[in-house]
Amino acid sequence: MKKIVVGMFKHETNSFVPGLTDRNAYKKRNYFKGESALSFYRGTNSEPGGVLRALEGEKDIEIVPSVFFDATPGAKVSADMWEEAKDGIIAAAKGAGDVDGMLLCLHGAMMTETTDDGEGDLLRAVREALGDGFPIVCTLDLHANVSSDMVKYSTALFPYHHNPHVDYAERGAEAARCLTSIMRGEKVYTAFCKLPLLLENLSTFSGLMAEAEKECRAQERAGKVISISVCHGFVPTDSSVSGAAVIAVAKDMTAAQSCADNMGKKIWDMRHKLARKFYSLPEALCEIRGKKGPFCFADTSDNPGGGGSGDSTHLLRAMLDAKVENAAFAVIVDPETVEKAYAVGAGNTAEFKIGGKTLPEINGKPVECRARVLFTINISFKNTGVMQTGLKYDLGRTALLKVGGIDIIVCENRFQPLDPEVFRACGIDPLSKDILAVKSSIHFRCNYENFAKRIFEFDLPGLTHFSRDPSKYKRCPRPVFPLDDI
Repeated sequence: MKKIVVGMFKHETNSFVPGLTDRNAYKKRNYFKGESALSFYRGTNSEPGGVLRALEGEKDIEIVPSVFFDATPGAKVSADMWEEAKDGIIAAAKGAGDVDGMLLCLHGAMMTETTDDGEGDLLRAVREALGDGFPIVCTLDLHANVSSDMVKYSTALFPYHHNPHVDYAERGAEAARCLTSIMRGEKVYTAFCKLPLLLENLSTFSGLMAEAEKECRAQERAGKVISISVCHGFVPTDSSVSGAAVIAVAKDMTAAQSCADNMGKKIWDMRHKLARKFYSLPEALCEIRGKKGPFCFADTSDNPGGGGSGDSTHLLRAMLDAKVENAAFAVIVDPETVEKAYAVGAGNTAEFKIGGKTLPEINGKPVECRARVLFTINISFKNTGVMQTGLKYDLGRTALLKVGGIDIIVCENRFQPLDPEVFRACGIDPLSKDILAVKSSIHFRCNYENFAKRIFEFDLPGLTHFSRDPSKYKRCPRPVFPLDDI
């Protein structure tokens, strides 16, 4: 019987967000130790779900669960939280006796209050504890800022292929299969090509990045590599390891490096053509005037899935000023407003100051308005769409407020409303609305594109807006495109 330690420690750090992501932040999302994690993730479209699917059918494999920590993207991770995760992973391996391998689900864009490279430092510590020959295979997010230490101290890395990330479970299963083959004697090598390139949040299902994705899969089918992935990097992370990269895993190091370098050159050569199309609200309203929805409006610059506070008021205020009708808005994160809604009570009307509590100089001031409280309730739900299918989200105490023609979901906990199930959980049929507004950058597309007649993306002030102002980046290696003309 071979033993595999499985764990997860994830965070996508937005270094422009003040404060720290501490243990309480992890407990608000996913904070598991030991066997409880396996029942939570089993059968879900998540990396641990894919790992379990691949390993639990193997008769000669014993899974040793360690820690499974995942917080909503935001400020740097506290040093004590990082230490807790590191110690928990190492303790699980050492406490299990003779362990044959480890599989970790990481992000790749973690900064802590003491290091720019949370995952690289974590893997170094695990490697030092378990030895040079010990197999360590990891999954990474497509938005990883891949460092040389991540490659050096792991055995193989398997980033997501897609954005939106619909392939969590596939990458977890792929990593698990690779680990078992390594434990049975197969040699694999990981190479990477780092690029002086900051990529904005781009879909892999359209445009040039879709073509790059298809070419990567063609190289795998041709047997050149086991896996090849383009990591876009995470631009709100201003760190010494920021930037895009290509990772290749192969049975031959020369082949791995050649494929990584060739794909890296292709990404670099297309850099001037990689730009998204954004709309102004007047443009969007002009295009849908007189038409029946649903149409989807996306506030890409206040995406909680990228560290946004979730309480920016720019889009909500503009929609109210335009007097839009038959619309629903997900979500405004505002515990203060929720508290008042509970006090006012369902069916009653009162004056509110909605949103704008966090960094109003960036996110906008609160929307002062008269609102009717439609209901107040604690809400949790499971995603039913193609991304993170089966995973549970807890909004905490939630209020549905009606202001003019807009139903506004206001909740306590930060989260990205990438799945229309959030509307259904609040009693709103998404298909019945002409406008659905969501705070999300790309991930919402994998579900809303199935029924929205048009999608309009807005680039407004916010914590997930990609600023091309070179002065805002203090730690990122320079020169780097597009901050510098190279």
